[in-house]
Parts: sequence; structure tokens; C-alpha cells
Amino acid sequence: MRDTEEGVVLRTFIAVVACVVCSWVSTSFADSSSRLKINQLDFDKIPVIEIEAGHHGEITMDPTLRNIGQGLAPVYLYRLPKYATEQQLVLTTIVNRKRVFNPIVVLLNDEYQPTDTLKGDVSLHRVSQVEVSSSMPIVVKPQHKYMLITTDPANFGKQLSYKKMITSIVKVYDGNNMKYLPVTSGSRDVNVFMANSGRLVLSAPYLEN
Repeated sequence: MRDTEEGVVLRTFIAVVACVVCSWVSTSFADSSSRLKINQLDFDKIPVIEIEAGHHGEITMDPTLRNIGQGLAPVYLYRLPKYATEQQLVLTTIVNRKRVFNPIVVLLNDEYQPTDTLKGDVSLHRVSQVEVSSSMPIVVKPQHKYMLITTDPANFGKQLSYKKMITSIVKVYDGNNMKYLPVTSGSRDVNVFMANSGRLVLSAPYLEN
């Protein structure tokens, strides 16, 4: 088909990701946070990673393998900023090479005693053309001095999927200008596996003046 002065439509289809909708392949996972035995950890032998106030970006993951009641799993220990009031942090786990890390977050006081445990299902969403991730809010109080991140080894290798919607770009010539119109042309399932490591991004507010 060729363009004419009468404005005959020329269509070229280009695969572009439009959005992502997450669904579990396995319907649910048991909440393992009640099995955690943080008090048994040898904290003096676990590297502590400093989190600066105002941090926004990936956080270092220096793994230490420990069994804290649910099987051998990586443990990461972070020292939180010294917030004087309650603050909200956001922890994001990013799909990396079709692998995703599902964090369990334990907030500790200055004596390494657990005060709060946070765990949620991975709910994937697209934040850019190449990045799919899941985020969870973390409410930090002044008594929280450390943040321990681990995961449930029982889930390693289990599968998640999300739907990748494909949009076709229709190129239309109206006799004067070329226009590009998006048209949804279908979707496909993309599989992701639960892993023992991954990419974590943390957003932490600045200290109050």
C-alpha cells in the first residue's frame, strides 16, 4: 500500500510496552514472619551497612547467610538515620533478569530487639520502559535503630507472572502530516522467579531541621 494525496493510511506496527498487570501463578504464600527468631542472630558478626538520611537509590547488599527459623537465607543489616519523629521510607525490589527478591523487613531497637516486622506480597508494576518493580512503605519510629532485611527460602524458585500489554503504533498520513496513534494489539505473560538476591532501592527522607 502506498501513500497518496487523498490520505491513504500507511500502518507500521512497532511493539511497545504499555503497562503491566501482576498476577500470582502460585495463588499465595504462607506468612513466615511469625517463625523468625531474630534474637538468635550473632549481630556482632553481621556487617552493618549505614543508611544516610535523604538516601534515594540502590542499597548495598552484603549478604550473610543465617537460619533464623525458616531455613538458610540471606540476612542484610542496615543502620537507620537518627530520625527524631516518625518517618516513612519506601523499599523497592526490582525485577532483575527475571528474578525478584521478596523482602521481609524487621525493625530493631538499639539492642537489636525486634519491634516491628513487615512483609507483603510482591505486586509488580512498571515504572519505566525497562523496569518492573514492587514497593512497600516502611514506617520508622525514633526507637527504630536498625533495619534487618531477609526473605523466606521456602519461596525460592516459585514463579510469579505479569501481563505485558503490547501497543502497536499506527502511522497515519492525512495528506499533510504524519501522525502516530497507539492501538493495543494484545498481551503476553512474562514469568518471574523468586530468588535469594536481587536489586533493592530505598528512599529515605532527610533529617528534620
